[in-house]
Amino acid sequence: MRGLRSAILQDGFWRTSNTRYFVDPSIAAAALGLGPQVLIVDLNTFEILFEAMCVRDLRVFADVLSGSVYHYRDKAELECDAVIHLRNGSYGLIEIKLGETD
Repeated sequence: MRGLRSAILQDGFWRTSNTRYFVDPSIAAAALGLGPQVLIVDLNTFEILFEAMCVRDLRVFADVLSGSVYHYRDKAELECDAVIHLRNGSYGLIEIKLGETD
């Protein structure tokens, strides 16, 4: 997923590296032999797979609306898991979490 570039930010302040996600996170879980019993105990791995699944679904929804999904992180380590940007200029920032203590 491409990094979001913004004209609002100072030149050189943002990072432009891409973020990689699995097309289908269940393939990764199956390849690693991770079932529900393992993932409920290993919440760090589950969170990675969960975020990938959410981004996959957001990309499908954004595509229907002729939009794009980006990732945002700047040099100050401010981050947003997903930025949905539509052709009409509107956008939404999404932070993906498993629960309120995460």
